[in-house]
Amino acid sequence: MGYLIGFVTGMALSSACLWAVAWWAGFTLPVVDVLLIAGLCSGIALFPVTGWFLAMLLLAFLVRRRTGAAVWPDTMVILVVCGVVWIVVLDAAWR
Repeated sequence: MGYLIGFVTGMALSSACLWAVAWWAGFTLPVVDVLLIAGLCSGIALFPVTGWFLAMLLLAFLVRRRTGAAVWPDTMVILVVCGVVWIVVLDAAWR
């Protein structure tokens, strides 16, 4: 049950993060893409040991591919904020 709560919370917060940074940076990211990227990455981030690292790589790849955003600062801001969100969610899910 903790993993389900962690996944749903991580996906919701990651979606909000992706949308907010896209809005701040001035590029468009369709809602469907936001939900797919956040869902995939949040699910992978829950895997033990390497999941968080793989989710960060996938997030960077998908954001660059779907938006054409610049690596700095747009993609890096998304990675940092979503990384912090996943750390908090994973900590809560593993307790």
